[in-house]
Amino acid sequence: MTYIAKGTNTPVPTGPVRVAVVWGRTPGAPSVSASALLVTPAGTVRGGGDLVALANPRHMSGAVRHAGRAEGAGQFAEWLELDLHTVEPGVDRVLVAASCAGGVMGAVPGLHVQALAPDATPLAGYAVTDAGDETALLLGEFYRRAGGWRFRAVGQGYANGFAGLAGDFGLVRDGTPECLASGGPASASVAPVQVPPSPVAPEAAPPRPAGYTEQVSVPVDTRPGDAAGPVGAPYLGAEFPVFEERGNGDGMIDVPSYIPPGPLILELHHRGDGYINVQALADDDRESESIVTADMADFRCRTITRCRSDRPLRFDVTADNEWLLRVLPLSAARPLHERAEGFGHDVFLYTGTRGDLVLDHPGEARKDFYAVYTFQPGPTDDPNVRFLPKALHTNGFGNVSETVPLPDGPVFAEIESYGSWQVTARPTVVVTGAEAERSGVYQDRGDATVTVVNPAPGQPSVLEYTVAPTDDFTVMWLDEYDDPYPLLQDSDGTSGRTVLFPRGERETRIRLEGVEDWTLRLVPLDEVPELAGPVEGDGSAVFRYTGEPALLAARCLAEGLSGPRVRCVQPDGRSALVTVAHGQRPAVGPLWVSRAGHCLVTVSSAEGTPWRLEPLPADSAPAGGADLAGWGHAVVRHTGPGAELLVGHGHDDRTDTIEVWRLDERLRPVRRVADGPGLAPVPAGTLHIRTHGRWDLGAAE
Repeated sequence: MTYIAKGTNTPVPTGPVRVAVVWGRTPGAPSVSASALLVTPAGTVRGGGDLVALANPRHMSGAVRHAGRAEGAGQFAEWLELDLHTVEPGVDRVLVAASCAGGVMGAVPGLHVQALAPDATPLAGYAVTDAGDETALLLGEFYRRAGGWRFRAVGQGYANGFAGLAGDFGLVRDGTPECLASGGPASASVAPVQVPPSPVAPEAAPPRPAGYTEQVSVPVDTRPGDAAGPVGAPYLGAEFPVFEERGNGDGMIDVPSYIPPGPLILELHHRGDGYINVQALADDDRESESIVTADMADFRCRTITRCRSDRPLRFDVTADNEWLLRVLPLSAARPLHERAEGFGHDVFLYTGTRGDLVLDHPGEARKDFYAVYTFQPGPTDDPNVRFLPKALHTNGFGNVSETVPLPDGPVFAEIESYGSWQVTARPTVVVTGAEAERSGVYQDRGDATVTVVNPAPGQPSVLEYTVAPTDDFTVMWLDEYDDPYPLLQDSDGTSGRTVLFPRGERETRIRLEGVEDWTLRLVPLDEVPELAGPVEGDGSAVFRYTGEPALLAARCLAEGLSGPRVRCVQPDGRSALVTVAHGQRPAVGPLWVSRAGHCLVTVSSAEGTPWRLEPLPADSAPAGGADLAGWGHAVVRHTGPGAELLVGHGHDDRTDTIEVWRLDERLRPVRRVADGPGLAPVPAGTLHIRTHGRWDLGAAE
């Protein structure tokens, strides 16, 4: 990288140049916007169309483009793409400017600009070290000299913001400089403001600015090989010189033989309104594969295709207007660190750990198409396979926010769109093994079997879970023979709590299936809330109960939904059903406690199902002889002598049945005395009726 001081200049190639305006990501610092102005030899712009900014991302000539914003490595960057070869003859200079909102340029940390070749080779850089109270800066300019182009570091500040900068170059509206930091209007009048040409300073290559290091430069495309990955990384394929071809209308392109077999990036620009299609051809010139098709103004794109080793690479272009086609190595892909913005088709390289890619696409329904692909080249890839193994993750139309999985990098992500978009990479935090055992948090992605260690062996623990299911999901615990037993399922919701290690086991293995992201956290018992009175909640939960044996009433608080399923778990791991609510009618069951007077109470319910629990005194159970009746789960005291009674069941749902259980003095269910309607030997004492419908106990005739 050639770093130049303010006022000095350096030559740059006459061709494609990528420019990054970069600043540090610091809380409270002003936000920066980058823009470009195309200036004539008279020192003025020709109109509002000569301003290129995020809100006006393409110049009408196609020579300058705002490529969006990227975020990563503690920095932000806004990208401009210039094609100096296609800059119109009437344009003498291309200015690179920055303006800020919410502060002054002197408060912007680490502001600098860098120019790079398409293959990420650094060309020039300039760091701003003397900014003050200005709110806009002319950072630098690309200007013609002796048939070529040079870059000069300018560093001129404007206290009156971008309005003052734009006015200096003739961009005014109704005689007043137009503040165009957000992109400005589609057109503006031009006043003949004359700006003398900047003096050409002697060439110089001073030391880099104080405090500057390579590691804190542009977070993307900063050093050779550091934009897309390490130099010589096999997944980037072979490096080669960029091939470029231009035309107008239909044309055939023979790609030179120095392009090696394997994946590559095809970049396409089409000027003006009209149709363009590019096909890769077979040996007999028949259409073999459609690469890209578009019918929109000033279309440009990047996509991944491949060069085969068994035949030359040829393209058939069908177009209405002027076009530019480039063949680039994979190293020219835009690196994706955290967040990036763009327009149209583009290719990114993600080198982080597995995670999610979030696409925000503000398009119009039934009009603006989008798609997201990923591609992972490997040493076994056969370049002669007709189609690349791109994985389509999502596509559609309109204003959407879509999340797709990203595998461990390196992986290329291809965005296909005909409008603007933003992508965000969110790596999954994986916590397993010793770290998980210390923290009690287990986190990963996808189906897995994980060993969870009890932080307090000899006691049960509470498991807090969050899963993102792919479809129906199950979470099971495995015994020593790998036989699975249900722990969680769809009806328990995708987040909540349940009891783990009911017998105080030292560890257990858990298998998760049908999930994307998941997190398991062991909750200390002292963080589990007490069930000391009525309580309301939503989803699956766990409570601690301390006291005498009692009854527990449960009901759903929403119409048309099934209620929660409630169980009690004893310190020795034994558990029993308390009650199952069905709708808003209270369902009452026995709250069995140990002789020490405590238990854990689990509530199983999907999120979005509100419920209410209320402990009741044990002696509130209704009493009677052969004349007891009710509806739903209930606890009753049979005061008559033990006798054969007729168990009646009046529910219309054939999937429902009825059970009658005898309870001991601690309200523990000890024996099932009836399993369905009909005659049953019903003892005296406390009984638990389990059903959703009407029931009655009557004397046998």
